[in-house]
Amino acid sequence: MHEMSIALSLIDVATQQAIEAGGETVTLVEVEVGDLSGVVPEALQSAFTIARAKEPLLKSAELAIIPVPVTIRCHICGCEQPTVAMNDLRCRICGEPSADVVHGRELDVVAIEIE
Repeated sequence: MHEMSIALSLIDVATQQAIEAGGETVTLVEVEVGDLSGVVPEALQSAFTIARAKEPLLKSAELAIIPVPVTIRCHICGCEQPTVAMNDLRCRICGEPSADVVHGRELDVVAIEIE
């Protein structure tokens, strides 16, 4: 379960940020998780709950997961659109297949709330 190693990395990043900011607790860690990232959001949530117990600064921190749908760029009509389905990388406008994935692979920390 690689979600545990990701959760531990999130804990490390949040702890470092809290220390640098002189904060006493981290209340929220917000991450974007793309549909093609290979991360199972429910597993990450569970792993984070377990991992946060080991770090005093994050004992009650919440993890907010923002899903990022797969978006492709069509080389025929030039548009960026969400795909028809995660496993069907075709343009919604002209139906042309595209391997140019613009969004959907993200695994990014976008916010950390520190008190």
